[in-house]
Amino acid sequence: MRASASASASASASASASAPTAALALAAITLASLAACGEDALEPPEPAPAPAHCVQPDVRRAITVEVSGTIVDFTTDQPVPGATVAITTAWDTEGDIPAADCPLLATTTTDAEGRFGPLAVYAGAGTFFPIMLFRVEGGGRALTLSDNRACSNGASDPCRLDHTIAAPAATLAAQWRAELASGGMADADHRGLIAFLFKDRDGSPAAGVQPNTDAFVTLRPGADVRFVDAGRGGLTPATDLATSAAGVAVIGTMALGPAGPTTGTIGIGGLRAAEQWVPTGSLIVPDAIFVEDRTASPPM
Repeated sequence: MRASASASASASASASASAPTAALALAAITLASLAACGEDALEPPEPAPAPAHCVQPDVRRAITVEVSGTIVDFTTDQPVPGATVAITTAWDTEGDIPAADCPLLATTTTDAEGRFGPLAVYAGAGTFFPIMLFRVEGGGRALTLSDNRACSNGASDPCRLDHTIAAPAATLAAQWRAELASGGMADADHRGLIAFLFKDRDGSPAAGVQPNTDAFVTLRPGADVRFVDAGRGGLTPATDLATSAAGVAVIGTMALGPAGPTTGTIGIGGLRAAEQWVPTGSLIVPDAIFVEDRTASPPM
């Protein structure tokens, strides 16, 4: 209705306006109409009813997030078409990982360029800001999980998050698991893995980083951690203690330390001489690979 009323006003004014002015007015109306349609297209779906142990619909409605992203191959960085991306939040329920019966916020599929979205979801989490959780499968991928904060400044509604996920191919994940098993990692076929990228302050992969947990306990080579080789394909020998030029550790420790459960969370950090990578919360989910990264802290 607004576009129609504006069109009538423009038509009345056009009697005394030049043809170029009228054309510009019409163009402005057209752009405004298209923008309005775009806003309508991003209206979030109503949140589904949820069991008591999940985030409830009234909490979900508190924050709208417009999500988009790209799925790329872990080794080549090439876009992955046809991957299914399930979207929810994490770190906001008992155990920090949403239960299987908690409703998803959205499910979508990547296009030929590996892109998904933008789409709007109600993502209130009952915390200061939601942490979006993306679950990737299909498109030749191993089951891959990744998270990212949204609305961390609390300044916009809706807030927007564009997230890139480097998802390992299913064949690569199978190769990793076979190498992990042969190197001494127990239950390597099914345990949850963390592919953790350590970055230097310039954003490049950090070689020579020795990972640890949030209790600053060094992970055992072979039994708990291996390292991706410089080509981001196979793994380096099980005796290696630190990252290669790829900067990636593949971690298979138990959640919350060696005595913890097979599903849960753990903080992963790292050290290289006087440099430190502050522990970052990571999810451990059986049969899945959680991809995470952290940049070195500024020097003290």
